[in-house]
Amino acid sequence: MKKAIIFDLDGTIWDSRQGIKDSWNEIYEKHTGIKNHFTDEKISGVLGKPMTEIGHILFSEFGDKEQEVATEAYLHENAYLCTHPQIVFEGIVETLERLKEKYGLYIVSNCQSGYIEAFYECMGLQYLFEDQGCWGDNKLMKGENIKLIMKKNNIEKAIYVGDTRGDEIATREAGIPFVHAAYGFGVAESPDAVLNDIKELVEVGEQLLG
Repeated sequence: MKKAIIFDLDGTIWDSRQGIKDSWNEIYEKHTGIKNHFTDEKISGVLGKPMTEIGHILFSEFGDKEQEVATEAYLHENAYLCTHPQIVFEGIVETLERLKEKYGLYIVSNCQSGYIEAFYECMGLQYLFEDQGCWGDNKLMKGENIKLIMKKNNIEKAIYVGDTRGDEIATREAGIPFVHAAYGFGVAESPDAVLNDIKELVEVGEQLLG
């Protein structure tokens, strides 16, 4: 039986809010002349949402060019992150290396195309993961992408690790257990397990996957 742990990215594996904010501010300033428009609060409030929704929330003032400017910001963000290392949560690398000995590891995110690849390039961690899926590549929501990753990789038993209520809802839609990364950015309602430290995932994986 192939067993897997599927991960959210932002707030679960790394914190890239500074890089996102800085890169989006560069594009906003280019179009408006206004510096430092995006704040930590604005960025944190939209992480995990599909990119069209983020564009509507943060770039609506551009009217008909809302999604055009948003897409420019996302592409710039990908390039920016490739050369500006962000924060990987403490203990992530060591824990994933240990888990990889027993389980297949995957990433599923609501991010734009190229963002997961930017994470790999930025942090040098692609060797840990067998595959990934995101909204930007196929316009599928997270629950559907979790199911797609499982089908594509012949995964028979899996858990999803994420930090937000949206992650929890998507995981329920996919029909697998949800593990809440409580050290991240959001809250959960009724997770199957809670991580206050990523290192706890070794034991949780044993309990939920065997």
